[in-house]
Order: sequence, then C-alpha cells, then structure tokens
Amino acid sequence: MKLEELDYHLPGNLIAQFPSRRRDESRLLVLKKESGETWHGRFRDLVGWLNGNDLLVVNDTKVFRARLWGQKNTGGKVEVLLCEPLSEKGEPLPPIPEAGAFKSLTWKCLVRSSGRILEGTQLSFDSKARGTLYRGADSWIIEFTGVRDLLFFLRRHGQVPLPPYVARRPDRRDQSRYQTVFAKREGSVAAPTAGLHFNRAVLQRLKQLGVEWASITLQVGMGTFLPVRTETLEEHRMHQEYVEVSGACCEAWLRTRQQGGRVIAVGTTVVRALESAVGQDGLLAPYKGFTNLFVKPGYCFKAVDALLTNFHLPRTSLLALVMAFAGRDKVLKAYEEAIGMGYRFYSYGDAMFIS
Repeated sequence: MKLEELDYHLPGNLIAQFPSRRRDESRLLVLKKESGETWHGRFRDLVGWLNGNDLLVVNDTKVFRARLWGQKNTGGKVEVLLCEPLSEKGEPLPPIPEAGAFKSLTWKCLVRSSGRILEGTQLSFDSKARGTLYRGADSWIIEFTGVRDLLFFLRRHGQVPLPPYVARRPDRRDQSRYQTVFAKREGSVAAPTAGLHFNRAVLQRLKQLGVEWASITLQVGMGTFLPVRTETLEEHRMHQEYVEVSGACCEAWLRTRQQGGRVIAVGTTVVRALESAVGQDGLLAPYKGFTNLFVKPGYCFKAVDALLTNFHLPRTSLLALVMAFAGRDKVLKAYEEAIGMGYRFYSYGDAMFIS
C-alpha cells in the first residue's frame, strides 16, 4: 500500500487544542463497517450502541511527565521528550515502575532546539540535575546525573507531554484531562486517547446495561510521534511498545466470545495489544513483553470485533490500522463527512465507533 493512500486534507482549525468541557460531550460518529452507514451523536450516546453481553477492553496506562526543558552551557533552551528507558547494556527496559524503569538514568529521547545539538551536549535542569546527549541509532540518548529518584524529579520538573500539534504549553487542566479515568500504570509518553471520553456517568450507564470490562497495559512509546516516511507501508519499520495482557483479560475475552458478545477495543493501543496476544490456536493468551506488530490493510483480525477510536493524523500507522479494520474507502468517506460537519480531530478531538 502506498503512503499517499493514507492521505487526506484537514483544515487546521479542526485540530482540537483543548479538551471538551466534559469528557462525554465529545461528538461521536458511528460507522457500520459492512454497509458504510454513519450516525452522529454525542459520546454519552455510546451506551445505545452496545449490548449487555459486550466486552469493553481499555488500556490502563498512565502518562508520565515525560517532557523536560534543559539549558545548554551557551544558554540555549532544549526540549527533551523521554521515550524509553535503557538498561546498563543499552537494551530497552519495560517502561513500568515495577520493572525498574524509573531507576534507569539512561533514556532514548526526542529533542528539539532552535540551535544545533552536538554529540555530548550537556544540559542543566536545576541546580543539581544534568543530562548529556548522545546520538543513538534512531533517536537521541540522554544520560542523567545528579538525579536520585527520576520519577520524583519528573513529577516536579517535567511537563505533560502534549502532542506537537497542540500548539500551546500544558496547563493544570491537562494534568487530569490528558489521562483516562482508567489510568493506573505510569509509563506512557502519550495518552490512549479513545479512553479520554469516558467519565463516571458513562461508566455507570454501561454497568447498568451489563457491559463487562477488562484492561490491558500498552505503554505508548516514541513511535506514536513518528510519521510513516517510506513510500510504501511494507517498507515501514514499526517501533516496539511494551504490552501486558493478563489472564483475567483472556478469561473475559473467551467468555464474551462464547456468549456471542462483541469484544470492543477502546483505542488502537488495545487492538495492538490483543492482536499481539493471540496464540497459534486463535485464542487470547496471557502476554508480557514488547510487540512490533504493524496492523495495516490486509491484516486478518482475530481478537477484536468493534473499535472505539479518535480521528487520526494522515500518513500514520494509526490511520492504517483503522483502515485495516473498516476499509480505506469507508474510513476516508467517514472522515470527509466528519470534516464537513466540523468534528474536532486528533488527541483532544471527537470519537468514532466502528462496529
């Protein structure tokens, strides 16, 4: 598939810069993937599209304050986005506190500066904390000194890592609104945005309906910020992300399938996690480790029956996944319809339910 087939035009004013006033006030576009029919409403209307024997699977990851501002010896400012902890041998560590991720002082990172950054550039963050930048194979690497507890340091000095298309500095509201109500396991550099629309009122209505819940963990990494740059999707190399699928989630998945219910993935991260955990027998099995699964058109889905997702950037692996699930033409037609009706796009934007 050619990269240009993942393209569409989005007016800049439709890129959401702030969350909706209430989580469940986001708009909702429902797409029937077989017929291509669409329906428009609010996210709080989602309950009307679910059945009592359905299973919603959410990502319980929590975004950490991964963005830092350092100062070079020359006085110039450098923005650092921490992406992946590394072991003493330079190997990736699971980005979860219990695996010692935040005890590591060496991280893969993305950097941005108005001036040139050289190998060995030193940054200062406060009176004690320092960082040295080195070139890695596919990113920069930063080594901290003068930091005893990295997670405590980030909670004090770090910022919410809003995506680059949100053209403003984070404020206090982002500290809660750029987290889902399911957030538990710190380690992501971006929110699983499909989950941002849920609030307690929606959860209560779904509980009354009898909808079952399960959770996975996928720690969103640097790949979420990187566009596809190859001419074809087949040439693109996916960045790996850390996934955990529990035995309890597998049991809920099997029970739902046996009862004729639908397994509904809340976001592309959940799709990637569940599809990575399917065994040779076609059943979901407990999984703990990294995945580099690339879901693109032509992929045969084994674990997911319906998808709740946001509207994604053109030329990205996330849009490729949605097209794989619902079909390129139907997705682009739905996107065109959403643009015409003034839907808000990307992380703080509106939602789409594909069933």
